[in-house]
Amino acid sequence: MTVRVSKPAFNIREALSALKRKIGIKGGELMAAETVDDVHTLINPNGFRNRVINGDFNVWQRGTSGFGLTSYAADRWYGMTGTTGTLSQQLFPAGQTDVPGEPRCYMRFDKTGTGDYSMFGQKIEDVRTFAGKTCTLSFYAKDSVSGLIGVNITQFYDSASGSSSAGTQLLPITTSWKKYVVTFSLPSIVGKTIGANSYLRLDFTPINGLAATVHYTDIARVQLEEGSVATPFEVRPYGTELALCQRFYQNSFLSGNVPGVSTDRKDAMHVLSWSDGNCMGFSYYTPMRAAPTVTLRPDSGTTSGYISMSSGNVVGVATFISQSHVSYITTVSGVATSYARFTWEATAEL
Repeated sequence: MTVRVSKPAFNIREALSALKRKIGIKGGELMAAETVDDVHTLINPNGFRNRVINGDFNVWQRGTSGFGLTSYAADRWYGMTGTTGTLSQQLFPAGQTDVPGEPRCYMRFDKTGTGDYSMFGQKIEDVRTFAGKTCTLSFYAKDSVSGLIGVNITQFYDSASGSSSAGTQLLPITTSWKKYVVTFSLPSIVGKTIGANSYLRLDFTPINGLAATVHYTDIARVQLEEGSVATPFEVRPYGTELALCQRFYQNSFLSGNVPGVSTDRKDAMHVLSWSDGNCMGFSYYTPMRAAPTVTLRPDSGTTSGYISMSSGNVVGVATFISQSHVSYITTVSGVATSYARFTWEATAEL
């Protein structure tokens, strides 16, 4: 015998609310979840939810100040502009509460010239990321001048398929720290030709009065994750974040020493040359995204394209460059069975 019991439909959220039970912060987030993927993200908070690398601005392998607005500064973060200014590291005072979680650093985008388009952002590897899905961006920001800041995500496929934008969203920005949460629906990639260097580009663009004004924008704790719910900022160990950054850029310099500026001899590698004057290469700390562009400089020197040998500085060229290592250094007028000393940078940015 089969017994069928029927009950009228009801809204579980309303029913739980009527009980007036405390559900807490996480309970509230679960109640707000709209998809199974959102729930899975909330109950499994680990596993690299944040697709932004160095969103806490703790890794600065190139140095911490003096970067123009058209260069990389904090690892993975770059500026783009037709005017003048700098990107730099700033430190939070200990115990501050404007940006919770005791973050150590934030980045400043300081526009010192008037006029012209300016922006900063990050390229996220692989255009398949969040394709055809909803994703949520959260971050903290403030400006020296109140106005608007535009936030956009663009999919870049390859030279044949071009790009698709998820649309720019305009947000009011003031002189006080504020948390922002923005949801994007990314276009499908069906029918697109995807190249080896495809990526998502996350852009922040000060506009509406700020574009033609001398001002600076501060940004901290940037997170981009799948789903329609902004979860707490994912704090990864420094060593993990550094390794993620080194997939795109790494160097031989000691922490705090600036490539192309530092003359500290401890920045350099020391090897022996062979009978033909050429010398052995080196392995990277972690495999890189692609075979990188390698820059060599002499021990205690700042001129690129040279290495040090017993006869002085000679032309040195990284040879047979792969994603994991440089096979050897070709020299011009190299000295046989001499010491060879050099610093290096390897760049495989998108």
